[in-house]
Amino acid sequence: MFPSLSTSIRGGVRARVGGRAARLLSSRPHSSLTHEMGRADRRLDKVKAEVDAVIALARSTSSRRREVEGRREVKQERHDEKEEARVLLSDLRTDHAGEYGAVAIYEGALPFVKSAAAKAFVKEHIDNERQHLRYFTHLLPPAERTSLLPLWKLAGWTLGALPSLISDRALFITIDAVESFVEEHYNEQINPLKKSGKYPAIRKLLEECCEDEVHHRDDARLRHSSPSSSPPPSPLLQGIEATWRAIVGGGSKGAVTLSRWM
Repeated sequence: MFPSLSTSIRGGVRARVGGRAARLLSSRPHSSLTHEMGRADRRLDKVKAEVDAVIALARSTSSRRREVEGRREVKQERHDEKEEARVLLSDLRTDHAGEYGAVAIYEGALPFVKSAAAKAFVKEHIDNERQHLRYFTHLLPPAERTSLLPLWKLAGWTLGALPSLISDRALFITIDAVESFVEEHYNEQINPLKKSGKYPAIRKLLEECCEDEVHHRDDARLRHSSPSSSPPPSPLLQGIEATWRAIVGGGSKGAVTLSRWM
């Protein structure tokens, strides 16, 4: 059975707030914690209901549209609703693929990071990415997921391992580049939902996931750009890093495009 949203939240909170606060959370009265868990489960149920509605509408698009267009009786408003659902479903498919790949990045990095601080960074953020992946795995049935997950697992693992073999700084720059793209990708989904007012539970989940990804990016950026963390790179190294960031961003964009349709 898929872990409840509340279970994931409790695990994520403990990972973020540290030992003392986690112990305080664990010591909360059982009735209070149970009530909080129930609210979280109901919230996930709302997201699931909206996703199921999107899937039902998007699935009806192809066959239904061919039938109606064949009779030249297309109703534009209904057509637009179905097209919006189809686009949103493809977005959710890419979100699942992205979180799947993100977990693989940190799994690839973990055996090779150089310092205790970098290892702590990886362990903190991989817990959060696993939480995101649990959400999307629960929300999207297997038939709606990309068939390229084995490829993204290999690509993600490699993307985490290679820079970690070079230096902690290389890993942080890679995470910065990945999460910069992810923030943009999430906002491309969130902004139309804000404008239309549709699927508010889905939008809220996307906003919270995006907020987490921005935190990952900012944490990585602080670690590789802080003067106290490493000396300023040479002009040659700056050029190499800029090229690498462009490669990572372009690869992420290509992965999203493929995951929409395969």
